[in-house]
Amino acid sequence: MKDKLLIFLIILTLTSFTYSDKKNYKEIAGESYHPIVLGQKHTYTADLTKYTMYFDSSFTELGNKKYIKETIDYGDSQTFVYYREENKNIIYFKPDQKQETIEIPAIITIGMVWYESDSTWKYTITGIKETFETPTSIFLNCLVIQSENIDRKANPKHYRLYLQYYQRGRGYIGTKLGGLVYSYLNMDE
Repeated sequence: MKDKLLIFLIILTLTSFTYSDKKNYKEIAGESYHPIVLGQKHTYTADLTKYTMYFDSSFTELGNKKYIKETIDYGDSQTFVYYREENKNIIYFKPDQKQETIEIPAIITIGMVWYESDSTWKYTITGIKETFETPTSIFLNCLVIQSENIDRKANPKHYRLYLQYYQRGRGYIGTKLGGLVYSYLNMDE
């Protein structure tokens, strides 16, 4: 009986220290859910690997509009997306598409729906005061956008449903897939 009690106390103590090590990050009130900052760089963890997302340090002009190019570097490959802000809407343009898509609308309303410019993804705002917890951090008051792959033929390598988390002043924080954390922002890097 004493051994079981001792083991229980050890587990309780270790669990307490594990949770107390996480740092809480509050939103930065008044800031965008997706700040577009020249030269900004973030590192993320996904499936035990790391990737980096960074904005160029200068603007790119495409079709008489100024964008900031974002590079997503996976180590062995890269993808590019062009971002701009218009009337507080965060808008992106992918090189393989002919039209822009709203990343985050200016007016946030739970239940709001919009589509990728090529109609392959459906986006729905599902939360505005949600918490996103990673192995090292807790992000408070996050915007949650559900991304649904509605054209499996066009996107065969992608899962059906993602929950993407954004926080004011920090932007994209991470993604949940099937209720589990799939990727997340590394605040220490």
